[in-house]
Amino acid sequence: MKERFKKLMNVLALVIFSIAALWEYMQFYMYYDLPQIVVVLPIIGLLAAVALKKWSFILLGTTALTSIVFQFIEDPQDGLGYVDTSKIEIIVKILPAVLLFLLIGIAAGLLVRVAFRKDRHISLRILFCGLGIIVAFAAGIILFRNPLYPFIARHQIHRYAQKYDTKEYPVSDVVVYYSYTDLQYLGRVVMSDGVIYPLSHDMKTGEVKEERN
Repeated sequence: MKERFKKLMNVLALVIFSIAALWEYMQFYMYYDLPQIVVVLPIIGLLAAVALKKWSFILLGTTALTSIVFQFIEDPQDGLGYVDTSKIEIIVKILPAVLLFLLIGIAAGLLVRVAFRKDRHISLRILFCGLGIIVAFAAGIILFRNPLYPFIARHQIHRYAQKYDTKEYPVSDVVVYYSYTDLQYLGRVVMSDGVIYPLSHDMKTGEVKEERN
């Protein structure tokens, strides 16, 4: 009975982690959000490895499967600039990066799991735990200097967009996406009459400004 309950909890955890990984795939597809998958997916993988042990490798398969299913049922117009791109080509471009950073997180989580082994010396357990955490956060720190960068950038763009919002002339929508050309987050403030104000976020200074055409 206890073993059956344990398997049930593992399956439930696997479903939760798969949904989280699918969400990151969706963000990457719809908003080009490379910084977020670099930061978030290793953490998802780490937590999955700590919770599921070897079961965590199944997460790679479930993530691939759910992402492919999502891509084939999704309207291409929902992704920025994907209208003339085949769904298979989109999957080939996006999915490997998602699985790579997820795998990095799983590897980091397995290192952290050494800290739970009482048959290992305490210094070794601390060392492996520290290494696992470093591996999980390394990409975000190396590429963006701050693992919170994607969340801070989006928050600052949304906060700046509030300046355009008035009762007489309200904002209809704010779209934030990552530009591979500029290597920074960009925003589009869509007003109630369809007018669009483009914004950009400077990663170094944290400054948000309106792009003049």
